[in-house]
Formats: sequence, C-alpha cells, structure tokens
Amino acid sequence: MNPVPTTILLTLFAMAAAVLLLVASTVVRLVRARSRIRRSLEDDGYRVRRLEARFFTRGPFSEMRALPGTKHGDHLYRVSANDRNGGTCVLWIRVPAAMPWQALHWDVRRDDVREHTARGIGAPVFYAMIAGFVTGILMIIRG
Repeated sequence: MNPVPTTILLTLFAMAAAVLLLVASTVVRLVRARSRIRRSLEDDGYRVRRLEARFFTRGPFSEMRALPGTKHGDHLYRVSANDRNGGTCVLWIRVPAAMPWQALHWDVRRDDVREHTARGIGAPVFYAMIAGFVTGILMIIRG
C-alpha cells in the first residue's frame, strides 16, 4: 500500500479545520441566540417553558424560500411559553444568518397551531441524522 502524499494530507487537514471552524462559529452563534432570545421574551412578560431549534419546517414564516427552515442558514426556534395572562402560547423565532461579529436580530411570530402539533423535527433528531449520515459516508470510504 502506497503512503498518502503530504499535499493530500495537508489539503484534507485544511478542509477539516475549515469545517470545524464553521461548525464552532455556528454553535457559538446558536448558544448566544438562545440565551438572548430567552432573556428578551422574559423581559416582554413571557415565561419560557421550552425553547428548541427546529429543522425541515418554515413554521409560520411562509415567505421563507429554499429548503424549509434553511433559508440561507436561518435558524428557527419553537418556543412554548406562558404569556402575561398565564395562557399558553407557541411562538416561532427566525434568526437570520449572519457573520459571528454581526449583531443578532430575529423575527417573532405567534403560531395558531395547537401546542402539541410541532412542525419539523427537533435538534436531537436532526443531529442524530447528521451523525448517521457522516458515519455512513466514513464506512463507505473505508470500504
């Protein structure tokens, strides 16, 4: 078996580093967005019961294009909360894609769909799908 040339190894390493940097910046942005969204909603009088990222849905943002829930990297959150009057409500929050140094802003819409009918899939299922996909690719590559 022939050894892999150094240039190929360096190229693969650079590509892996770029992907890791992109993933890390996305995770940092998501964590910042979650905490700021929660704080903003609580300042507006909501008691947040559950805040979760959702994938493969547009929620109530029907004007979103491209793949549902992925309009150029937008992040969608579904929030179950109690309003000022104690009633339960479902809010959807869209955080547009931006560079890590840009200010966070978001759009909020109230959902008329009943609380138990969530749209799309949640983050744990989505990331499990991605991990399974990557594992499958690696198994194919290894032969």
